[in-house]
Amino acid sequence: MSGKHGNKPFEGHMHDFEAHIKAVEEDLEYYRAKRLEPRIFYLLRRGVVTFPDLLNARAALKRKDRFFEPIKPQGKNIEARVRYLEEWLDDYVKGIALVSARAVEAMDMVTEDNRKERGDYDDFFKIKKKEHHGTLEQRMANLEQDLRSYQEVLEVFVQALIQR
Repeated sequence: MSGKHGNKPFEGHMHDFEAHIKAVEEDLEYYRAKRLEPRIFYLLRRGVVTFPDLLNARAALKRKDRFFEPIKPQGKNIEARVRYLEEWLDDYVKGIALVSARAVEAMDMVTEDNRKERGDYDDFFKIKKKEHHGTLEQRMANLEQDLRSYQEVLEVFVQALIQR
């Protein structure tokens, strides 16, 4: 077709970056505080993995031995960065699913155990969620750092389980 149609040039599908970043922040903290860390504590308390196992796994970790492949950003504009964070979060969540207690040999962790471990019944055990503040740019940079750190905890946990 030719001629003028009054259409705007392609701007992407994402229009509310703030909402997308807020969703990533909330989901990331949920999966860290309600899924991964309680699972680590549960397995630590039962001796399936120990703190020395985690420290040894971290010390021995080499790039080539990593279980999880880091994803690479696919652009520099804000929409590409937001999508990158969303994809990274998806990989993190899938990684947590891989280390569910059912995947660990001879370990059966029922939902009730997880609720106790994460502090649903006793505030003493509740894991505090991180609060997010700042400009959109600062929050995206903080999310990148948090994802890097949390992914490393997950990686070390997986390596410790493999070595056991």
